Amino acid sequence: MQLISDQMSKKPLLLSPNTFSCCRFEIAIFVLIFLNMLTMGIEHYNQPHAVFFVLEVSNAFFTTVFGLGKSTHFPLI
Repeated sequence: MQLISDQMSKKPLLLSPNTFSCCRFEIAIFVLIFLNMLTMGIEHYNQPHAVFFVLEVSNAFFTTVFGLGKSTHFPLI
């Protein structure tokens, strides 16, 4: 067991540029999910047509962003 731990400790720890951008990507996705939930929660009965239009456009935007994100980052799923 000591031999394995010695070999692992000798390898340099490399940080790729994706290591730092991954956190920003996750935060952006969390913000988008929160905004999507907020826009879905605003919808109510007898709402003005302007509110309906804004919610439909935002729903189309979120669907596109999440669809593109899934196909870009998880192509096999």
